[in-house]
Amino acid sequence: MPPPNQRIREVVHIYTDNSIFWIQGQRTYAEKKRMAVPQRRLPFDFDVRTSLYGSIPPPVDSIWVAIESKDVKVFKFARSTWTGREKSIDSSIIADSIVQASMDQRDSVASTFVIVSGDADISQAVGKITTIFSLPVHVWSWRNGLATAYRKPQELVTVHLLDDHLERVGFSATDFNVDRATIHGHSIVILDPVPHADVINRIVDGIQIPLYKYENPAQRPEASRKDLIVIPVSSRYMEFSDLENLCQTVKRKLEPHGLSVVTYKEYSQQSPADKKQGLAVSNRFKELPADEAGPGDADGVTEEESGFVEQDWQWQKKKRQFQASEREIARRCKWRMYCKKGSGCGFGHSKDEEQYFKAYGGSKRASNRAELLCLTCDKRGHEMGDPSCRENVEGEEQKWRDRR
Repeated sequence: MPPPNQRIREVVHIYTDNSIFWIQGQRTYAEKKRMAVPQRRLPFDFDVRTSLYGSIPPPVDSIWVAIESKDVKVFKFARSTWTGREKSIDSSIIADSIVQASMDQRDSVASTFVIVSGDADISQAVGKITTIFSLPVHVWSWRNGLATAYRKPQELVTVHLLDDHLERVGFSATDFNVDRATIHGHSIVILDPVPHADVINRIVDGIQIPLYKYENPAQRPEASRKDLIVIPVSSRYMEFSDLENLCQTVKRKLEPHGLSVVTYKEYSQQSPADKKQGLAVSNRFKELPADEAGPGDADGVTEEESGFVEQDWQWQKKKRQFQASEREIARRCKWRMYCKKGSGCGFGHSKDEEQYFKAYGGSKRASNRAELLCLTCDKRGHEMGDPSCRENVEGEEQKWRDRR
């Protein structure tokens, strides 16, 4: 029992696995919002003292500097060249937290530990801190990343789900209002990206830092598609030199493939002074229902037409598989470029649509009713089958007249 006038020291130690927090957070947001793909737009901020463990983020190091400015101790580890995973993150969190618990017990510090990771390996540290040092531990995790070890009640262990605080922890942007936000002049603009979507994805995704990807709502007359604008999520924290080097790196890698890359400053100066600048998330539509296609036109293909000569049962099996695949491809996907499955669709898409999916991705859910797109009348504000759709009304009237 301390003397009456002695102040009891209380300390909270927070250990965060950045990769678990970031990746599982994307998936959680996508699941909650019923989006077609995980969202990369989940920025977060810290206002408490903590330790963050993550991978070295080439080529931009100023992101970590910005995090450190919030009284966060950052521990960076190189990624494995074999698996692509960060080396020693779990073991470092385990070792550091146990050592800290030992020191707090020695110094009679009333401490509480917070582990932001549901990883099974780190449960070893949680077990030792609670059983050996009798200190409370709060585990914060996304539901889809919570290990089985935490699903059973444990003494001194409290489990919290980040899912319940999703809107407070992060956000997912669907529009970037250039009237209210400043886009750094060295953000990247890739002109007419669709013909080289594979190259762009390989190079841009290889940057390994969170990025916003937007398309310019207004298409240039000489372009086949809308231009792609790439903005680093943490651009406001990044040094000017980092942004400049990032833009030059992307430009140097893409230009040999026939792509034109300019800075956002150059791009915006080319637009008329009276024209309002705007950005939009690509292909934002309501998730479409599953395809209900009937038999394809490829039925009845003869053996000679198929190119197979039957030899034995194995060849017969291969022929059936080939014909089934051909029938699937022959069925033209009725959703065209608005297909929710994108490149993963098993039905037929044109080369132009395939390139569109690679550059912008498959269709997404609408954020509000104004963004809904009806493929029947090709107008926004309502979905297919809506009673208010003029084309739908005329179609029903025609069916009624035909029945008479």
